[in-house]
Amino acid sequence: MATPTKIDHEIRLLDGDTFGLGVYRGLGLLIVNIASRGPHARQLVELDHLCSTYGNMGLMVLGVPSNDFGGEPGADQGVRARYEIDLRVSFMVTQRMKVRGERPNRLFRALCEEGGPVRSDFEKFVVDGDGYVSERFGADVSPMDDRIKAALKFVLPTMGY
Repeated sequence: MATPTKIDHEIRLLDGDTFGLGVYRGLGLLIVNIASRGPHARQLVELDHLCSTYGNMGLMVLGVPSNDFGGEPGADQGVRARYEIDLRVSFMVTQRMKVRGERPNRLFRALCEEGGPVRSDFEKFVVDGDGYVSERFGADVSPMDDRIKAALKFVLPTMGY
């Protein structure tokens, strides 16, 4: 049996709906473990900008809130309110997930097969249209950094070389 790709996973969105990432087969994904509080929270605005800039070229930005590093405390209803009402992010946001430790979510286990565990909030995984991680960036790399834009050129159908 073939190993499932990163897009062969179902996720649960903030509103509770279950969503299969497979609908994005052929498109580029940027999957980021996010947190509304903490030293890198300003990157939420940059992710929003990236989504609006490259969304019409086939980019799907998926934010995955996690409190594994202490940046997403509170009950699930509060997390939903922060992203939908307070921050008004335009990219898709899942319900909180465990992204590291003994039992990370299946999606993050798959994302981290190569490269090791997630080390901080705002690690970014560039996933190609076949569902494989093509690049991985840490929290120190801004979503608008030229390295991320260059990586996107290889995974977006309308930007490829």
